[in-house]
Amino acid sequence: MSGTWRRSVRMNGAACAVATAALLAAVSTGCAAPTAGREARHGPRRAGLVTCAHRRCARPAPPASFPAVSAPVWLHWLQMVSARDGWALAWTSDPDSPRPAALIPVRTTDGGRTWTAVTPAGARSLLVPDRSEVTLQPVSASRAWLTVTVTRSQDEYGIRPARTMVFGTADGGRSWTRSAPIRAPGYAGWLAFTDPAHGWLVQNLGAAMEHNPVQIYRTGDGGRRWSLIAASPRGNQAGTSPSGLPIACDKTGIAFATPADGWLASACFSLAGALLATHDGGAHWAPQPLPLPASACRPALCVVAVPQFFGPTGFLTIDHGGRSPYLLVTHDTGATWQTEPVPPAAGPFGAAHFFDARHGLLIPAVEQDTPGQVFYVTSDGGRTWAPAAQGLRFQPGTTVDFTSPQAGFAWNSNTTGVPPTYATTNSGQTWTRYLPRLTRTGRPAGSGTPARFEPVAVSFVSPARGWVLGHGGCPDCTALRVTGDGGAHWSVLPLPPAPLGPTSRSPDAVTTSPSPAPPTALFTAQACWLPKTAGGPGPASRSRRSNRSASALATPTP
Repeated sequence: MSGTWRRSVRMNGAACAVATAALLAAVSTGCAAPTAGREARHGPRRAGLVTCAHRRCARPAPPASFPAVSAPVWLHWLQMVSARDGWALAWTSDPDSPRPAALIPVRTTDGGRTWTAVTPAGARSLLVPDRSEVTLQPVSASRAWLTVTVTRSQDEYGIRPARTMVFGTADGGRSWTRSAPIRAPGYAGWLAFTDPAHGWLVQNLGAAMEHNPVQIYRTGDGGRRWSLIAASPRGNQAGTSPSGLPIACDKTGIAFATPADGWLASACFSLAGALLATHDGGAHWAPQPLPLPASACRPALCVVAVPQFFGPTGFLTIDHGGRSPYLLVTHDTGATWQTEPVPPAAGPFGAAHFFDARHGLLIPAVEQDTPGQVFYVTSDGGRTWAPAAQGLRFQPGTTVDFTSPQAGFAWNSNTTGVPPTYATTNSGQTWTRYLPRLTRTGRPAGSGTPARFEPVAVSFVSPARGWVLGHGGCPDCTALRVTGDGGAHWSVLPLPPAPLGPTSRSPDAVTTSPSPAPPTALFTAQACWLPKTAGGPGPASRSRRSNRSASALATPTP
């Protein structure tokens, strides 16, 4: 048998269901129970097919519910904390559609393949499209903080008082604590925690004309209560406030190494204002002395990344416009810093990420939003670097996140359709592509009706063993599922990708394994491309913007 299957016959949805059911009956060598009348009234619930040995048919399996189907998920921001565990902010619906969408927190435990919504109950009413600003700060697989700022409209950020709530979880999002509301202009831009109790929140009052006033809040009880401890001058006031915070420079983030020692990073034309330090828990700030020339941020501005700390050792990356980035290292909790060389081929716009005091990764960028084709790894704290060629050509807008020198993830939220995720376990030599899914049980309130699994054909070969073929109302939801316990539990059998197979020249071809296969293999080649809407003819599309649909039966090519 050939390894290529072709979609050759076009049918409507009903014809596809009938033909598929017929094929299931043929390959199952079973006999049908008299359930046609019920299925005519209620749709295909079960094709009562059982094995018949020596002209005696086994009793059909008891009624069972059909499996739930996962839904597409549009990730906006992602941070993995291990090769399997991660957190993200996802849109409640397609952000390119006219339907308003809000951001919600989601969590994965299988390397980003499936995600579950973990929205705090107290945050659901706050997650209003076009009126809420959301920040997520994960620190481990179980612990994370979420901020939600709600205002009357986006045009009022930094002008009228808004309401910011902080939620914290220590059990992977199963339960959350909620803070007292912070009533202040602007929105919560950044969070930093040094331990489960001590944290800081930067309230962003808006940026314009190289001015970005902020307010800094501090908590000592894990985020339940917050106190204002420092603020920039308000309005058009120049200079710094009594706390030492300037209005100049666009802030980029905050980090603390201890409950006393912290840094506020900025994008600035002045080196003196690019990095501020505090040594009293954030109450007072001053420029951080750095061993760089005073003209380092001119003619192009310096963009300072938030420093990373591992005990007293810290790392700081400064992009200074079209040249290789500065890498600075401290071994005394930021009291003094020294520069370390970076590979000359690293190019501009590079950023270094460290996993501990010795191991790190430098990701060059050919443009500000396009990672390069060669990364660099270090195992001696940045003193020397080794190249790591990448097996994936990154597109503009791609974000790369590594959790170790070997395990990394890449995604691009600007792509058309559901953004795919790429994963590597060998420092980028090879990458695996997959489409992340949102589990039905985790589908958030307000995101619309969960996708229903609509069965097309069902076949049981024993009271326990059976298959169901169907779809869930979206282009990527065609699915084959199998049960071994009479339908109480179902497992998904993977379908091959819809694009061209390696041996095919036809745009209508998909590829399956050429090896002998059980009856179910006939349908793992996407046996039926089911219609999503009553659209016109043409192949089913994976694009979110397409309304085209078609049905076709997969038949083997001799």
